[in-house]
Amino acid sequence: MVIDRGRIHVIQLLDDADSRISHVPHAEPLPQPFRELMDLLMAGADLRQRTDLWQLLDLEQVSPFRRAVWWTTFTQLGPGMVMTYAHIAQCMGRKPGLARAIGQALRHNPFPLLIPCHRVIAAHGWGGFMGQVAKNGGRKAAILAGEGYVTSSG
Repeated sequence: MVIDRGRIHVIQLLDDADSRISHVPHAEPLPQPFRELMDLLMAGADLRQRTDLWQLLDLEQVSPFRRAVWWTTFTQLGPGMVMTYAHIAQCMGRKPGLARAIGQALRHNPFPLLIPCHRVIAAHGWGGFMGQVAKNGGRKAAILAGEGYVTSSG
């Protein structure tokens, strides 16, 4: 977690094999709201009702469209739930044809896990995760499995 001017600038996932969240000691202790957020993320908590956490994010340079996509994803998808890119567009009151634009907005999400882009999948497959596409779902599938999501194949 990178904090700048009292807001989260980015949440970095470690590149470990099983994609679990790991706690990395910081040079200085995290202030309380950020420590609480880290604890909630590590516990796999359902954060949909915790809209107060949104205030911790540095969204100054984020377009209104991306904010809307991220907000919809944050408020609609709890642990183990998935939704397609087209369904996110519908939840936003947009046409399903914006699925690619939704995917691009989620690709540029600097707050993975908090804004659960891993819970948004393609209509016919996994889709990407953080700009990477893996045949078997890769990190996206591993994170979802850790949340209790079960695919029809297993």
